[in-house]
Amino acid sequence: MKNLYFIIGFTLLSQILIAQEIVGSWGGGLKLETGQLRINIHIKGSAEEGYTAKFDSPSQSAFGIPFSEVRYDGTTLVCLAPEMGLSYEAGMRAEELTGIWRQGGLSLSLNLVKYEEPKAPIRPQEPIGELPYINKDVEFVNELAGITLSGTLSLPKGKGPFPAVILVSGSGPQDRNSEVFGHKPFLVLADYLVRNGIAVLRYDDRGIANSKGDFNLATSADFADDAEAAFTFLQKQEGINNKKVGIIGHSEGGMIAPIVAARNKKVAFMVMIAGPAMAIDELMIAQGNAIAKASGIDEALINEVLNFNSKFYHFLIDQPDLETAKAKLDGFLSENTYKLSDGTSVTAEELKKQLGSALTPWFHYFIKYNPQENLSKTECAVLAIYGSKDLQVPAKENIEVLTPIFEKSKINHSIVELTGLNHLMQSAETGNVSEYDFIEETMSPTALKTISNWILGLRK
Repeated sequence: MKNLYFIIGFTLLSQILIAQEIVGSWGGGLKLETGQLRINIHIKGSAEEGYTAKFDSPSQSAFGIPFSEVRYDGTTLVCLAPEMGLSYEAGMRAEELTGIWRQGGLSLSLNLVKYEEPKAPIRPQEPIGELPYINKDVEFVNELAGITLSGTLSLPKGKGPFPAVILVSGSGPQDRNSEVFGHKPFLVLADYLVRNGIAVLRYDDRGIANSKGDFNLATSADFADDAEAAFTFLQKQEGINNKKVGIIGHSEGGMIAPIVAARNKKVAFMVMIAGPAMAIDELMIAQGNAIAKASGIDEALINEVLNFNSKFYHFLIDQPDLETAKAKLDGFLSENTYKLSDGTSVTAEELKKQLGSALTPWFHYFIKYNPQENLSKTECAVLAIYGSKDLQVPAKENIEVLTPIFEKSKINHSIVELTGLNHLMQSAETGNVSEYDFIEETMSPTALKTISNWILGLRK
């Protein structure tokens, strides 16, 4: 790190003021063709001792990435990370950093403003003040796994008995609020439902927050066992109409809900929010294609990458267990090189490391799973909602698979595509993940109303 000294024309006081001016946390949106990507830069140090800086990309769950060199002369800031091919150069104007972020051959506008830590995002839908319902901390046991799960049971005030739902989260470790990108979708959804007379149980995933167990060793099948334990617990609670208890699942949770409903005929209904209907390996290809196209990547390159990914997914599907997949990975790599027409290539060692990160119990189960088997066995009423701008579980492709399944089984069902909503059911411009934390809305009022009205409209 180079030490910066301001000697000529500066007094000690001016040096201190300059340091105070640049030191701190700065945040803003990296302007992409497809939207914005939040970037935060945290600067420490002084003019006398030199500066250090780290940056965050919250949307990508990347935090505390250091710059190897930082320079500031009172008007211009330069942050360098040559090992990543990255730099940021900005001028200070009216307490704003106005500059260019360069990475991977791209030069993108990035303007930052100073903020005090911690900076809470604006989330106007989160409930505040005295609530017109009752929240109770609860615990229940998954007997199969021998673990205790913790959650919140929200009950409408009044006599009851009330219809009720459990909320099942999507992929990745989630707390009972399903907190992601500064949003708390399950808190907002629960608040809306209970205000409309529907009791809600939401819980921390196993191994997360107050729940016991090991999240990293679990598969979707294990999470289905957790969900069924939550369902059984909720049925037995005072004030609950045990004939009208259902499951609401988002994303992977929308895949888990049919696993439970197919085997437990006491499930009165289920709501799939962006729930997969396609075979998961096909969904992963559709997802990759949608996201890449929305990001402006050349179609030929998209096809080459997805072709390789498809081969890898089928390799995993063909393996009877995870240990066999790990043992045969070298053989797969020797037969399938990763070299693209634009000259991009990855060494076998690098590729093995990247692909090896997918060799987990969860992903091996997930990629082999076909939701259609359990969807076809579902006998309860079903509401399936999709966002027209969802790039992770594309609406058109999944609705095309889901519709004939339910029409054949003749169950009470409603499949709805909500215009302009993304994977989180937010009103969105592009649907890209980079928008999620910039959107103040946590869940569209249209989606909330659609879910609530459908549940309340079910026959007694």
